[in-house]
Amino acid sequence: MNKKTSVVFFATLLLTSMLAPLTAVRALTPIEVVMLDDGFENVYPSRLDNWDDWRNATGYPSQWWLNYNSPVAARVHSGTASVCACNHTTLPPEPPYERDGPFVSNAMDMSDNPPAIYVSFWYQRYNTDDNSFNLTFWDGNRWVLIDKLNEGPFYPEWVHYEKTVYDPTYNINDFQIAFNATLGPNEIVRVDDVYVSKILGYQYDLSTYTVGRGDVARDIEGPYDQDAVVTLTANPDPGWSFDHWENDLSGNTSPDTVTMDADKTVTAVFTKDEGILIGLSKVIYELSETVTLQITRGTFNGEVMIQFSTGSTVKWADQVTLDSNGAINYALKIPRDWPEGTYTIYAKDIESDTSYQTTIGISAGGGGGSPGGGGGSPGGGGGGGVMLPTSSEILSSTPEEAAELLEPFSAGAVAKKLAALGNNTHAAYIIGYFDPDYGSDVLSEMDDELAASLLHIMPAEAAVRLLLEMDQTNSDLLKAFIEHDFNSSIVLVEEAVKTKIEGVNETGRKEQLALFSAALGSLDVETLVETLIAIAKLPETPATVAYILNSMSLDTVLNVFSKWINDHADDLPALGDVMESLDTETLNDVYRGITDQEREAIQPYMSAATAARITATTTFQVSDLNVSPSVVEPGEPVTITYVITNTGDSGDSYVKSLKIDGTVQEIDEGFLYPEESATIQHIVQRSPEKTYMVTVNGASSSFEVVEPTPPPEPADLQVTGVEAVPPTVYRGEEVSIYATVTNMGEETGSETFTLSLDGTELDSKEAADLQGGAEMTLTFTVTVEYEAGTYEFTVGDQSVIVEVQEIQRQFPWITVGAVIVILAAIAGYIYYRRQQS
Repeated sequence: MNKKTSVVFFATLLLTSMLAPLTAVRALTPIEVVMLDDGFENVYPSRLDNWDDWRNATGYPSQWWLNYNSPVAARVHSGTASVCACNHTTLPPEPPYERDGPFVSNAMDMSDNPPAIYVSFWYQRYNTDDNSFNLTFWDGNRWVLIDKLNEGPFYPEWVHYEKTVYDPTYNINDFQIAFNATLGPNEIVRVDDVYVSKILGYQYDLSTYTVGRGDVARDIEGPYDQDAVVTLTANPDPGWSFDHWENDLSGNTSPDTVTMDADKTVTAVFTKDEGILIGLSKVIYELSETVTLQITRGTFNGEVMIQFSTGSTVKWADQVTLDSNGAINYALKIPRDWPEGTYTIYAKDIESDTSYQTTIGISAGGGGGSPGGGGGSPGGGGGGGVMLPTSSEILSSTPEEAAELLEPFSAGAVAKKLAALGNNTHAAYIIGYFDPDYGSDVLSEMDDELAASLLHIMPAEAAVRLLLEMDQTNSDLLKAFIEHDFNSSIVLVEEAVKTKIEGVNETGRKEQLALFSAALGSLDVETLVETLIAIAKLPETPATVAYILNSMSLDTVLNVFSKWINDHADDLPALGDVMESLDTETLNDVYRGITDQEREAIQPYMSAATAARITATTTFQVSDLNVSPSVVEPGEPVTITYVITNTGDSGDSYVKSLKIDGTVQEIDEGFLYPEESATIQHIVQRSPEKTYMVTVNGASSSFEVVEPTPPPEPADLQVTGVEAVPPTVYRGEEVSIYATVTNMGEETGSETFTLSLDGTELDSKEAADLQGGAEMTLTFTVTVEYEAGTYEFTVGDQSVIVEVQEIQRQFPWITVGAVIVILAAIAGYIYYRRQQS
């Protein structure tokens, strides 16, 4: 394995206030912001003046070379370039023209929050692999990988790169971009004509898509100015109906409007009309007998015209409204004066002016028979017969004939019919003759176990066609299919992949397999890994597994590798074989993303050719993993942070996966120089209640989700007792009424209580800020000016009786006694005086 030398070039772009703002993203005429103020692509002295902080070159032959003869905006790209990064022994050192990174310049001030940044440049590659040359942005904290510059042809061709970035993350006062190159022997990259501008006013794109058959019309064409209002109309094809909008427009109204305040995507979903089904209990009726029609049409609830005709004569017509379930029972007693013969019953959808029909026979006597089916075609808008073929008709037809009879009907109706057919072999072969897209829809409407068994019954080539129509919504069906017959399933899956990519180059394989790989990726990790291991062990098939992994999302691939390495150690030789066929980009992303322990486990099984393609040799250390809070209730946010540090001797990209319970939750990518660190933060939510393990590159922590604490009971203030002191008083005296108030709830509350007498309010007092479970006493004082008797005073729903008495007027014995004493004293005194005289 050739150990590559890391060479990094920071092209720092300064956007000054003198630059004229762009008014639109479209038809750009950007202002070239030369990388070293105004001297980068001129002559050496000017360049040196503007870059007095360059570091001296420290190592030949790996360094950036500056071509000061490249004129500004030459756009010739025929040999001169602003800069060249190379690891080439034939290039002589020419100090001071070569410089070793990092290159540092004045910062670009984006703190005025422009809506977007426009970046444009040309680049050229010679003999580089997919991970040699990258573009990164500085977000104020770390270098963020924006793009891998691996598109387009090699030398001598030039590739034009341009990108408009709508991301407020970069609205900082020291925004920078950086080119970094990790080059092996005889690898070269060149950069020229770098343009960067703020986008202060711009226009937006509106992309419209359809699901089903129909189109979307707009009243004005784009691109659109800020806040432009666009009217969209969904136009279904005959036999189809508009159902609803998706993505940046919702609801089921057409026409509808969308306001352009960003690039937007709108999808119109159309559903196939099921047709109006006319159900009959029999097909031969007698005069005066009642014909009962079961009119159904999915969930359609519009107006339907019912008509009985014989020949060209209309004998009866009526208009009805289907209920919310799209059904109605309609009864008509056949008049005695109707002639015998064959009658056509029409049911016409008033809105679409589409008619559906069936026939009955009317006779003077005798009846019976079975329904005659839905003979005929709609009279107006396409579609097939109006009634599903009977089970006997299906069973008496060949699978190909039955498929032709059934395909005009809705997938849901056909799925129910075939599920009840009682002959799974016949049903499986019928589905095999359906158009693959329609057949997949029919299987999706069935029970997963039944659909899985039918896939195994039908011919292999038919099963392969249907498997390739599956996506992530079919994960349950796909799992049932694999579990139904594991050995047969892996052969069919492997054959499906080979069929899809036959004759397709490496670039096209990812696109071709995207849908099917998404379906496989939606399986639980253990089922997916067991399936891939089994396929890898088939003769000459490790490459098939690699093709699948190449087209999967990185988080899914990392989950596969982690599960395979940690839980299936006996099958690591097969994984080593698979890695040999992975494309270089996926191989390096996986190698960066797995843990150091997982790298050590797989390395003995990697071929020399595989190891030679791995450029991700720099080591990164994860530290300070923190999970806060450690205990939460279901759905509450948990913040996970960790620090990643480049502990190697060269700058490199990193890929680290945050796993929760062993499954990749987030993927973090970026670029770090030696000894540089970045802090990564994620916010996650989980339920149900359990302990969740968090791991990043071997570092681990956990958090616990506990049963939610019930909310506190609201305050409930009640009067729990009332006392009168004294309980008996004389008229004119005061009585105190003491009301005990208790808060029966858990929250603090306040409430005003009123003292009443016979419904008359006497006084009010507030029980303020009473805590849950606490009590307090309210005191009311009343002067009693009532006649003698008993009175009931009420506070809340509690009351107390107070007795009022009249004042008793008693004989004044004390006064009389006092008078007697005084008179006796006087008499005694007189008697004494007389005795003295």
